[in-house]
Amino acid sequence: MLPKFQRKDWDSFNLFKLKGSIAQSIVESILIKFKYEVYPFGYENYYRSIVDGISQKSAPVINQMRVMPDLLVYDRNNNRLNFCEVKYTKTKDDQKYWILKNALDGYFKYWPSTILVVYRANNPMILAKNIEEIDKEKLNVVESKNYGENYELNLDTFHPFYKYFPNIDKNEYLDYFNKARVIIKEFE
Repeated sequence: MLPKFQRKDWDSFNLFKLKGSIAQSIVESILIKFKYEVYPFGYENYYRSIVDGISQKSAPVINQMRVMPDLLVYDRNNNRLNFCEVKYTKTKDDQKYWILKNALDGYFKYWPSTILVVYRANNPMILAKNIEEIDKEKLNVVESKNYGENYELNLDTFHPFYKYFPNIDKNEYLDYFNKARVIIKEFE
C-alpha cells in the first residue's frame, strides 16, 4: 500500500522519519501538558516487524495496519478519545502539503475520525483537520518522482491544532510551543 524504498533511499527515509518523530514528540508533549493521556498507536511504533513478516493473504488487515494513526489521545475529564496522525512539512509553499494518496485513502477507509495534524516548520505552526472534514473529490492528485501519487492538501483550510482539543488554552499553548521551538533550535 505504501511505497517500498530502495536501499539507496534508506538514509533519506530514516532522516525524514526522524523529522516526523520530532514533530510527533512536540505534539505529544503539548497534549500531555494540557492533561491529555497520549498513547503511541501507529504501525511504526509496534507492528512493523509483524506486518513485514506476514504474507499477503492477510492484505485487508495489513493495509489497515499500515495506515494506523500515530497516536491515541484520551481526555479523561470529558471521557473522549481521538486518533491523531502527525505529519511534518518544510516545503517552500507553506500552504500546501502533499500526502501519499494511498495513505490518505486508507485513513478515509479505515480511520475516518482521525485528526490529521501537520507540523509546519518553515512558518512554524501546528495545524489540524479531521479526515472527515476533507473533501477528497476536490483534492488535486500530484505525482512525485520518489513517492508516486500524492494528494495536495491546502493548509489554508486547516485549523489551529488547539481547536480540536478543548483543554488547550491558546495563550499557554503558544507560549509552550515557542519554548519547544527554542529547544529544537539547539539541535541546529
